[in-house]
Amino acid sequence: MAVKIILAQLRALQSSVENLKKITETVQKAAAGGAQMVVFPEYMMSYPEEKGGKSEQQPLFGAFATALCALAQTHGVWLVCGMTERSGKPYGLPYNTILIISGAGNVAAVHRKTHLYDAFHWQESRDYCAGSTPFSPVQTPWGRMGLACCYELRFPEVLTRQACDFFVVPAGWTRGEHKALHWRTLLAARAIENGVPVLGCTQTSPKVFTGGSAAFAPTGECLGALGEAEGTLELLLDLSRNDPTTRRNRRPELYGTFHKPL
Repeated sequence: MAVKIILAQLRALQSSVENLKKITETVQKAAAGGAQMVVFPEYMMSYPEEKGGKSEQQPLFGAFATALCALAQTHGVWLVCGMTERSGKPYGLPYNTILIISGAGNVAAVHRKTHLYDAFHWQESRDYCAGSTPFSPVQTPWGRMGLACCYELRFPEVLTRQACDFFVVPAGWTRGEHKALHWRTLLAARAIENGVPVLGCTQTSPKVFTGGSAAFAPTGECLGALGEAEGTLELLLDLSRNDPTTRRNRRPELYGTFHKPL
């Protein structure tokens, strides 16, 4: 079954109110064009505009999430969007959370990022606490949707265990040497090894995030990509092209851990 999905590559500001304006305008245009799902990056509710700043935090079902649910219901589109969720954990660290909202305006799933980005001179764990529950695929009208949040893309087992029909990857892929190459290569690899489309939607900003949102078919073919500027990428996914061969041939009983992590 085919589905029209929009990847919205935006730059999040510190104000959730301003970001919600951006999101609303994007969803209105997407819905008018017949989109059935709109995917936004992680951190989309709030991201510091200055080094050392803090993201705005809200409870899971606070004003931001409530507004997203109303927006989805009004336009009848599914939404995937990142937020900074107040956790109540020690030291006040929030969760880096992804919301999946159905076209009826219901929260279909909540994913708290499990693999924090403590790599490449970054330490996400200073500002966020890690979730502890793997994502379970969500049944949409077009098939089972899987999800990985940004850095989780680097861990193949996070995706292979989900056994879904397509993946979305909300991200804030940071700039750095070879990072744009890593992003596209990992998206393509996850598509090939799972035999399903993988759609990566990342933030863009001049000094922090790469942009370059892109989607890949099960063959590894690029279905479309954006540059560094804000913009949207329209995709018409034909899920009948999925190839379950590799999934069928997996032998998970052989893939245990044979050594201790370094």
